Amino acid sequence: MNKMNRRQFLKKSLEGIIVGSISFISRCSKNPVESPQELDYFPLQVGNTWTHKITENNKTRYETNNIIESKNIDGKTYYVFDKFLYFNNKYFRKDENNQIIGYNDGKEQIWYKFSPNKNESWLVSDKFNYQIKLIWEDMTISTPFGEFNNCLKFHFFEAFDVDFYHYLAPNIGIIKYEYRGMGMLRTVYELQNVKLK
Repeated sequence: MNKMNRRQFLKKSLEGIIVGSISFISRCSKNPVESPQELDYFPLQVGNTWTHKITENNKTRYETNNIIESKNIDGKTYYVFDKFLYFNNKYFRKDENNQIIGYNDGKEQIWYKFSPNKNESWLVSDKFNYQIKLIWEDMTISTPFGEFNNCLKFHFFEAFDVDFYHYLAPNIGIIKYEYRGMGMLRTVYELQNVKLK
């Protein structure tokens, strides 16, 4: 390669590097990392269904949770689950901060906060009393339905040595649930299938 060809080759290589770098920077600036508050960790739409594989007492069964209808209560739209984990006929909505609000016995309570303050916890009284806290973000969780990234883990503390853990994946919802009592894993729900509208 003579001196002129070498100079032209280096010039074109440098131009390619510059163009590539600009393109990369442009792509990054157009696709910022979304915060948990911006992602949909609890899709609410009539017709959505989640089927979980439930392992309990060394036995396996399957259960499907469905959003069967929407209802207007005091000017707010709630979505009705025929069954939500171990609860029957649960009502949920999203507020203006993307928090998930449950409705029970004529009152609203926050179930899931996706951007709480550091070490913040909140209470829910529904069948039992729970102290809830977001304890882990950006988890990778494997289920029979597949592997999910950017998952959140919520701790529902009921009483001494009774703990529940809810794992939520973006644009999917609850993919895993654990009940631990007396330091032992008692019940596990794992996502088997999901159909979202």
